[in-house]
Amino acid sequence: MIPSASNSEKENGFMTNNMRTRDIRRMILIGLIVALVSQLYWNIFINNFRISSSVIILPVLLMTLGKSLSTPLTCAVTAVIVFFFRLFPALHSGTSLLVSAKSVFPNAIFYFCYGIIFAAMVPGKHTVSYSRLFPAVFFADFGSNLVELCISESMSHSMTPDKAGYLFLIALFRTFLAGLIRMAEGHYRTL
Repeated sequence: MIPSASNSEKENGFMTNNMRTRDIRRMILIGLIVALVSQLYWNIFINNFRISSSVIILPVLLMTLGKSLSTPLTCAVTAVIVFFFRLFPALHSGTSLLVSAKSVFPNAIFYFCYGIIFAAMVPGKHTVSYSRLFPAVFFADFGSNLVELCISESMSHSMTPDKAGYLFLIALFRTFLAGLIRMAEGHYRTL
């Protein structure tokens, strides 16, 4: 005879499943917000390389809506959503699936890398100070952009060292804006 679970075990199991569902929904929501905001981008300094405003909002979402979520998993979900969000318009323009996927793939890799770097530098989002958070945002942005650029440029064989300098400046600027938004959000919560 198999013992049956007590009511408290059933409730805990329900709470765990309910929490997982809520966490998955929040990850998808973060991914959708980032994908939508990523539609505001610039092609400056580097041809066919998007400089997106979504990277300004991503660390803010990770530290607020995604504070209790796994950063690498949240960024992986975001990467998949961004990949398909950008793939469909590319396919609609008449490009083949393989060519479209190849052009969009480096963008998705950016978010995977961002999640890994950010999680390595900010292992505890509940206790991180601004002095630790801002360098993490900067290095996650800069490092992920370097990886994305290396992948996309290796496909076209046009990598040059000056592009890394541009990425450094872009990461610095986006970190500054993300920091302002995060501090404003923190002050708002305090009030």
